Amino acid sequence: MHRKTSLKSLFSRNNTLQPLRKRGFNSLSTKKQCLCVFLIALVLTSFIYVIFMIQDGGAFFFYGDYNVQQIPFYMEANRAIKAGEFMWDFNTDLGINFLGSYTFYLLGSPFFWISLLFPFKMMAYVLPYLMGLKIATAALFAFIFIKRYVKKSDFAMFSALLYAFSGFTIYNIFFNHFTESIAFFPLLLIGIDKLIYDDKKGFFIIAVFLNAAANYYFFIAECVFLLIYFFVRVVTNSYPTLTVKKYTLVFVEGFLGIGIAAVFLIISFLAVIQIDRASTKLSGLDMLLYNDIQIYPNILEAFFMPTEIPAFPNLFSKIGARWSSVAAWLPLFSMTGVIAYVMRKRKDWLSYLIPIFFIMAFIPILNSSFQLFSNSFYTRWFFMLILLMALATGIALETISDKTWTKSIIITAIITFLIAVPVGLIKDSSKSAEHFPDNTLVRDFKVYILYAIIALGAVLAVFLLIKVVKRSSKHFSLLTFGAISIVIVVVGMNSLALGRVYKTEPRDAKEFISKNINGREKITLPDIDNVRTDVVNGMDNQTLYWQIPGLQAFHSIVPGSVTDFYMSLGVQRDVGSRPDKSHLWLRSLVGVKYLFDDDNVDNLNMRGFEKIDEVNGFTVYENQNYLPFGFAYDNYVDKDYFEAMPKNEREKLLLNAVLLSQEQIDKYGKNLTELPDIGEYYISDDEAESYTKDRKSMAITSFTKGKNSFKANITLTKDNLVCFSFPYEKGWSATVDGKQVPIEKVNNGLMAVPCKEGISNIEFNYVTPGLKSGLIISGISILLALIYVFVLAKRKII
Repeated sequence: MHRKTSLKSLFSRNNTLQPLRKRGFNSLSTKKQCLCVFLIALVLTSFIYVIFMIQDGGAFFFYGDYNVQQIPFYMEANRAIKAGEFMWDFNTDLGINFLGSYTFYLLGSPFFWISLLFPFKMMAYVLPYLMGLKIATAALFAFIFIKRYVKKSDFAMFSALLYAFSGFTIYNIFFNHFTESIAFFPLLLIGIDKLIYDDKKGFFIIAVFLNAAANYYFFIAECVFLLIYFFVRVVTNSYPTLTVKKYTLVFVEGFLGIGIAAVFLIISFLAVIQIDRASTKLSGLDMLLYNDIQIYPNILEAFFMPTEIPAFPNLFSKIGARWSSVAAWLPLFSMTGVIAYVMRKRKDWLSYLIPIFFIMAFIPILNSSFQLFSNSFYTRWFFMLILLMALATGIALETISDKTWTKSIIITAIITFLIAVPVGLIKDSSKSAEHFPDNTLVRDFKVYILYAIIALGAVLAVFLLIKVVKRSSKHFSLLTFGAISIVIVVVGMNSLALGRVYKTEPRDAKEFISKNINGREKITLPDIDNVRTDVVNGMDNQTLYWQIPGLQAFHSIVPGSVTDFYMSLGVQRDVGSRPDKSHLWLRSLVGVKYLFDDDNVDNLNMRGFEKIDEVNGFTVYENQNYLPFGFAYDNYVDKDYFEAMPKNEREKLLLNAVLLSQEQIDKYGKNLTELPDIGEYYISDDEAESYTKDRKSMAITSFTKGKNSFKANITLTKDNLVCFSFPYEKGWSATVDGKQVPIEKVNNGLMAVPCKEGISNIEFNYVTPGLKSGLIISGISILLALIYVFVLAKRKII
């Protein structure tokens, strides 16, 4: 919708919207306006965070995933990259492909690379500033995009703030790594506009690269969005006359951007395809209807009510949707501007796109198209629709009459009332008194009242601004800016405050810093970097804070062999590895030597674990039955034998015999004894303990970790397989006494290598799968992009 009419002629159609004299923000140059928008967003973010940072001594702690993923992941990645350990990470889970696993969270983000300027222990202090930069960047790029369509700069600025501080952004402070995509998404639309309207080549390439590198998951959703966006704009003739050349250039630049990002995308693809849950799809009636009716009003609520917080939905307590990012509220304006725009401009491209995307949210198969038709319910693509909603609001402020605005305000008020009030008043005596003390459908009645006041109060404020203050008033822009800013800060602070109230972690910031960020300094246990440490009754990823290998891990992207291994032993492995205390012998199998108990129980009652110390608020136990990372076997079992065993007995079985495939039995079975087939049977703890002693007698005598590698020595009395408790990955290569040997996948996911009788010097080296080909494709794509921009485009060959 590129308009060639002057601003004067535009406003002459409505006497109530006479253009204001150029002054204030509108009188600034475009560059200064951009700087102002960036700084305004930065200041508003500071107001949201400042009181909590003061409480936390300059750092910022939230709850849940923010504390147990975002902070320790930044710490671990910072440490690993600076140490040169950027291919294999021994500290996360049983070991992971560092590049393949952490690209989803942070490695493609320019903001993460800024964080490398600081020590890894500073991440809790740095993250809120990075969030400020991300939100400010989102506001800046949204302003640049919206400014093409909203000629009055202050209205464009308002729209940019609505996008940058929407309910979706505030909600996803919890998921810190989501906000990169919010920041960079407007660049994609700016790039298309520059290519089509201005014939400016190359910008779209950069936009595609930044979005693809920042987060491949969101980039998939952005590609779906862009295809629909581009198609609708073409069909509605909202672009200037498009030639075959222009069509071609859009796709050429898109593919070049993807090609430059290939080093991230190929590595990530090879890591993600190993994850079973990434391939589960919708089927049957689930493609047309959500299986929980609460999802429908929950989606509607997202557009008309301030954002709730992850894990604690208040109005609609659908447990399965509590992490789904169902949030889309525009600060102050809510849906008033969107409804006004759609009512007035019914045949405009934006009036088609907004309803299309809105409808897609309510139909499971269409909603899931933004995540390759996964059967998990997420609305993590809403930020793209929000940008269009913010744009519609800005245009409505500039061009839509007061009469239409009044109608839209009334409609918004009615819908908001019908969402909030009935749900808050309905009594439900079946609800748990602990979670629903007022016997209402809402979780927290006081919070419900606050949200209802904010939502309905915002609609009233818009009515007063439009009908009482009026857009022709010299005070309108200042009052509107003030109202937007107040709502942004109030809603943002309220969201952060609720997160800290509902979850008590950390109870005390100083204690949290001492116990976690600085906790490693207090741990003086011998060889703790070369064994695994377990933490029970503590938080996920505790050992990542301490920068040591651990057992418990909360990380979505791990090698498929980790999942295979755990699931075969009856340990659920979806987004985290959390074997409970009943899996005693699993801990021995994978080399857990130390156990930290956060409950400080004097008698842990786990066989073989002896109390040795109290450190940093934890009771510390040493596992007398732990095994080194590498050991050999005398016996083997096949798949049928293994699967006949009850799952809770299999970890004991693997202390006695290695699980081999038939091909491996043919190759190595002659040096091992097959266990007799006696069907299902129970293995006592006494037997399991004797098996650990046998394995220790055949274990490696030394172990040394290198950068993306490890070395071990072992002395064998016969040719044998030496098994290591690290997950099998195709990037590993191994040598024994300097000679290349095959790596076998044994025990449903672990690695083993054949060694000769006598002393063997074993060395494993890891190179990330896809790294070489990704670098080649990225390099070629950069070269082609440079030729395209500086040779073909500059000489007007294209």
